[in-house]
Amino acid sequence: NRKLDAVREHDLCPRLVLAISQHKADSDEIDETGQKIDGAFFHAHEAPTDGCPHWDIQLVPVEFKSSKEGSAKDPYLDTEQSGSADAEADTRKESREQITGYAERIFSIQHRHALFMLLVIGRKFRITRWDRAGTVLTTAIDYYEHPDALCEFLWRISHLSDERLGVDPTAVRLDKLDFRYIRMDLAALIRQENEAIHLERNLSPGELEGYHSFRYVREAFAATIASEDYPRFELQVVDAGVTRYFLVGRPVYTASGMAGRGTRGYIAHELATKRFFWLKDSWRVSYENVNPEGLILQQLRAADITNVPTVACHGDVRNQTANLSFRPDCPIREHQHYRVVEEEVCMSLENFKNGRQLVSIILDCLRTHKLASTLPGVQIFHRDITGGNILIYPKIITKKDNTRRLRWVGILSDWEVAKCVATGEERPRPRQPERTCTWQFVSVNLLSNALSRHRLQDELESLLHVLIYYSIRY
Repeated sequence: NRKLDAVREHDLCPRLVLAISQHKADSDEIDETGQKIDGAFFHAHEAPTDGCPHWDIQLVPVEFKSSKEGSAKDPYLDTEQSGSADAEADTRKESREQITGYAERIFSIQHRHALFMLLVIGRKFRITRWDRAGTVLTTAIDYYEHPDALCEFLWRISHLSDERLGVDPTAVRLDKLDFRYIRMDLAALIRQENEAIHLERNLSPGELEGYHSFRYVREAFAATIASEDYPRFELQVVDAGVTRYFLVGRPVYTASGMAGRGTRGYIAHELATKRFFWLKDSWRVSYENVNPEGLILQQLRAADITNVPTVACHGDVRNQTANLSFRPDCPIREHQHYRVVEEEVCMSLENFKNGRQLVSIILDCLRTHKLASTLPGVQIFHRDITGGNILIYPKIITKKDNTRRLRWVGILSDWEVAKCVATGEERPRPRQPERTCTWQFVSVNLLSNALSRHRLQDELESLLHVLIYYSIRY
């Protein structure tokens, strides 16, 4: 109590306030999983009083575990041996999965580069720090016998800036009275002059000349901002020293899991151009000879390889990295926060209308893959061909008789794990500690032989798996 009184005397107007959740879940508009953490620290002026977790504005989450079962609810072990601190008892694994789910929920809704979490187990507490590389934690400390550590932690987080607490400063949350928030509503409601229907058809002379947008894109953007409860952001992308600003709502796609690339895909609106784009926010693996996806796409387009996304801009997000470089023996990947913006906002493959169209779309991607893997000066394997990476885009095709048709073509996207083709007997050095793939569509050979080199037949087999899967399911 004396220590806490000293903290109060030093900060008469605290910056952060602890609010208890009282086991009420957020609305489904924000969190469809219904998770309920015990409490969190909020900005004093934003601290909720309704008993809900408010995942979108938490700064430092807090979870309490009862001491009645001893250490049975402690998700971690204190050991001096090197290696994982993860406890393996069922109740402890359950606790760890629970708090990992909390961290994942915050990272999926907010824009964070790191997260501190306070875990209280009876008379002991741990401080954990999360990012896309993994989790760092303290040993369990008895705060009754040693209150200084807990008081110092509370004092420090109340003085740290939001950025030092892990909030991404390049993502500005928009207030409902902000003109950018209102412009998003207008962009979703008002039909643009150059807006067109995306159905396949023959085009009349002069139809869809120059830049045009499709109605399905605006309607899809409207769906991402339909909820007033879900936060909206302005995201910055810096490319060659030029900063561009994009307005986004709920992500269309969010990768599962806490550690890893944490990919989120948005339909973004740019105020400066009044256009819609596809914005991909991820934590790319940061190793020697691993190029950012934007550079790979630009290389493909420079070689006149069509049916791949067109890069509008791309760049790393400041110096936001995730790694455990202080552990030289740690095999966890190093990650760099990265954003790439693409001109095409595509439809998912499941939107195909008939079997002939499905085969045509996959054939487009097969031709694109052939050019990318065999063209001299390019020769790149995609290495992650899945149903989610084959997309549909309405494209104007000019026939030999100069008539024009709007046709749904296949776009082969997500080239972030692409790699140059090995030639001859060359066996290239692995660039990453583990293989990157989507197991549902990966070849039997690669699943059966962990050390096998990725080859052309593995790529073609993945295309076959996509064709079979979507033919049967849809």
